[in-house]
Amino acid sequence: MSQIKTQNFLVKQFCLNHPTEQLTNFCQTADCLKPLCAECIESHKQYHNQISTTADIESFVNVKLQCQKKIKSGLNEMYKIQTIVQQYGQTEYQDQTIQDIKKAKEIVINLVHQYFTLLEDQYKQYLESQTNSQQIFIQQQENVQNYINELENLHVGLESSNQINIIKNICYLDIKKHQIKFRKVMKNLQNQQQNNPSMVQLNQTNLQHIQQALFNYVQINLIPLQNNLLLNTSQISQVYQETYLQQNEFFRNKYKLLHFFETGNHLPDQLWRPAQISNYVEVLPFSKSLITPDGQIYLIGGSFPNKKKSNKIYQFNFKNYQLQEIGQLNSGRSSHGLIWKQNELFIIGGYLDNLQITNQCEAFDCINKRIIKLPNLSNSLESPSVSIFNDTVTVTGGIMQNMSINQQIEFLLKDCQVSCTITSQLSSMASMMCSIQIEQNQLMLFGGYSENNKGSKECIILEINNKTAKVIETKQLPQAEGFWNNIPIIHQGRIWALQNKNFNF
Repeated sequence: MSQIKTQNFLVKQFCLNHPTEQLTNFCQTADCLKPLCAECIESHKQYHNQISTTADIESFVNVKLQCQKKIKSGLNEMYKIQTIVQQYGQTEYQDQTIQDIKKAKEIVINLVHQYFTLLEDQYKQYLESQTNSQQIFIQQQENVQNYINELENLHVGLESSNQINIIKNICYLDIKKHQIKFRKVMKNLQNQQQNNPSMVQLNQTNLQHIQQALFNYVQINLIPLQNNLLLNTSQISQVYQETYLQQNEFFRNKYKLLHFFETGNHLPDQLWRPAQISNYVEVLPFSKSLITPDGQIYLIGGSFPNKKKSNKIYQFNFKNYQLQEIGQLNSGRSSHGLIWKQNELFIIGGYLDNLQITNQCEAFDCINKRIIKLPNLSNSLESPSVSIFNDTVTVTGGIMQNMSINQQIEFLLKDCQVSCTITSQLSSMASMMCSIQIEQNQLMLFGGYSENNKGSKECIILEINNKTAKVIETKQLPQAEGFWNNIPIIHQGRIWALQNKNFNF
């Protein structure tokens, strides 16, 4: 940084109109900027009166001092800008993408270390190929230094024989405008660096398949018992808790991610976008979640490792990305049915503590935050399919206490339950199947698991009239599997459902 010294030196120069008179004054009017001797002052004022302007006349010494003050202030501000530029150049580039890659790599580092290293290399190469910001930064460095040099030269010029022209140049100079421009460029560069969006796309479905495979491996007995190498009960519970991930739910146990999928015209190109849930709320296995027509997301129940069930009701807050507890069930439960109707959540059957299947049902009033007792089902059920058919909560399928599949349809009213008789020959119903009303009197059922836990391709359409139902059409799904999140939605003329994935181990 150059050292600025203020001097009182003033070059003696003489007036062109009065050669024997020294220039002692200066007209600071913007369109004038003329040096004056004492003899010129009156005539110069008359000149300005004639052209209807004002003569802003000041002594040469004061004008010089003002110029020195202007340059000194401008230089001090430019030195600050230069410090910002230099600090930016010395900061190691770290954006959210690299951080997300590292976080994701830590999850499965023992399995896919080489792959994530490759991802980092690809992203760094991409950054190197995006040279626009770097070019702007280099040009900014040069521009700031050049302008500092210009101001320093003007400051030195005030003590030279050419000081009149220097003073004119300084008077014309808009230092503030340049400083604003330099700061704006740096602000844009800093914002671009800080707000660079993450480019990581994590397919959590594939990750949960790896976790599910590990869970299935722990459950089978591959090592002879006499070798004493089997995990004990507490170890199995711990592994189960850490590796089990609910399939096709909004929420996932360990990684606390909420997944978004944007519907559009180019569906094959669409990907799930994960978002981190910010607060610590344990998302338990066999809990249930749904999204309402107005976009509210709820999470209910689940199973603890000690076979106890959660009675918590959570709502997702989109403002702070947190799960907020809004109520509690009368009975904690897991693997229950769940549906939303007119600002009420209907919680149907499921497992109570100690793996007891229940026929108890209850509703939660989302407005008044209170529990409403409902009539019991005719059978105890877990993993039923629940839908709204002609404004009535409808329960189909599910597993009964004797582990057989429920083969009836039941309409659940607030004061009673009504069974529906199926008059035509019907393929076996299933647990974890989907059901949804598609026409005035038509209910579609598809997918699920049969009694031998085998995935089903069945898709049937029932016509329901006067508490009787008959099959009017059957189709086959592409994949034989169930739906853990078995609450489909209709959007843009299509039924949307998230199916479990089949593995052939």
